[in-house]
Amino acid sequence: SHIGPSVGPSSSSSVRSAPPSSSSLPPQKSGIVRNAAGKTWVDKSLSEFPENDYRLFIGDLSRDATAADLTMFFSKYQSLAFTKVVYDKAHKSKGFGFVSLLSFTDAALAMREMQGKYIKGRPIKIKRSEWKDRDVGVVRKKESKEKKRKKAMGL
Repeated sequence: SHIGPSVGPSSSSSVRSAPPSSSSLPPQKSGIVRNAAGKTWVDKSLSEFPENDYRLFIGDLSRDATAADLTMFFSKYQSLAFTKVVYDKAHKSKGFGFVSLLSFTDAALAMREMQGKYIKGRPIKIKRSEWKDRDVGVVRKKESKEKKRKKAMGL
């Protein structure tokens, strides 16, 4: 697993920043099965994040913002565990990223305090990441509940 530059209050920080390209990295764990927009796939990038984290979606990022910038910006939150900026196949930023915090309190504070703050000249938008809602198990459970509800109604 790649450990990015430590940026923040202490040089012994365990915060990891995802690199712009993962093509030179050793293979990750198998990945997590995902389902969205009628498609199912294995997402290996999710294995980079800690388990049971509170993940925030960071939108409207400048095209030159990096995971290290997110790490530095959110380093005031002690439970910061991982940051990632999402890139396309041409290794250009898609303009959004994720911040992983291990504390619910830190996640709630970060959403309230950092909303609209500027990173690299652009105000960011923060919301709770919906990645768990796309987990294939969650999707199947919702579909099953909907089927049972319709059956109970006679539809």
